[in-house]
Amino acid sequence: MQRQRVIEEKKMREMEKIKDQLERLLEEEKQAKKDEEIVRTLQARILNEEWARRETLEKLQEDQRKMLESERKKREEFEKMQNDKEKELKGNFTEK
Repeated sequence: MQRQRVIEEKKMREMEKIKDQLERLLEEEKQAKKDEEIVRTLQARILNEEWARRETLEKLQEDQRKMLESERKKREEFEKMQNDKEKELKGNFTEK
């Protein structure tokens, strides 16, 4: 009877040890899932920030393109006015 009791106590201790190991593994798994969720959240935030930055840069690029086009047109108009004035002045000199 004593021997049976010793065997049962030994089994009980082994089962407690296994239970403790399983609980520890479960906690580690829970923590790993939390960590993964944190990483996914941070990655999503970074991705959103990158998209916003890209949109800002694309808008800036478009604004600069429009500004350059506007300046080019102004320059062309100015050059045309200068040419017209030069022709007018040459015409005035040749008439006199």
